[in-house]
Amino acid sequence: MKLTLASTDFGVALSFCLSALAQTTTVCVADQAARCPGKFDVHIGCTDASAWASSVCKIQGSSEPAKFQVIPGAGGSGGQCGYRVATVVCR
Repeated sequence: MKLTLASTDFGVALSFCLSALAQTTTVCVADQAARCPGKFDVHIGCTDASAWASSVCKIQGSSEPAKFQVIPGAGGSGGQCGYRVATVVCR
């Protein structure tokens, strides 16, 4: 399943993503999903992958900080914010 989130939809769609997000997710960081190389699970627009993971990997209702690792993947320059994939591992 691929999810596409525009930055304006981030807060609204975040709770939906929590239920769909597996422990390990490959994200596409780009203004357009078509720019991302290879396969990915979620397009997060120009949102920073660490900022996205910090929100998505946090345990709901917990005061503990989110535990995650972001593993950078392939990418390049172009568009509004470049394009790249990253693997997010929620712990």
